[in-house]
Amino acid sequence: MKETSDQFERRVEVAAGLLLDGAGRIFLGRRPKGSPLAGFWEFPGGKQSDGETSEDALGRELGEELGITPESCELLARRSNCYDGRTTWVVSYYVVRSWSGVIDDRHYSESAWVKPADLAEYRHLRGNVEFCEDLVAGVFEQLGRPGR
Repeated sequence: MKETSDQFERRVEVAAGLLLDGAGRIFLGRRPKGSPLAGFWEFPGGKQSDGETSEDALGRELGEELGITPESCELLARRSNCYDGRTTWVVSYYVVRSWSGVIDDRHYSESAWVKPADLAEYRHLRGNVEFCEDLVAGVFEQLGRPGR
């Protein structure tokens, strides 16, 4: 896991994928019972391992969680959040428009394809709330405004 730490701060790098279907909907997964933050919705992805780029982490996580391999991904945004005053979570959000394989949800208790305009209807992880608000507002031109 790619983390840096000293006695005051820890940094955790995370890669998240915004999988887009042909209708411009975004894939969300719901964390299963018994997992940390169970019941919250998230974009698939996860923590970077040591020596791994964020793109490598995204590919590995999409394979583990959904059984797919991204064929193209574009960095959309990078956001930092610190919840406890000691750990900074840095999330790299990637748009994934194409992938090989068929999605086989191996990780989530539930999944959904959601129009960007409907993202607010889902209970997101605290660090993703502002990012989702920006998606709904159309802040990211490279995503376009499909599904409104």
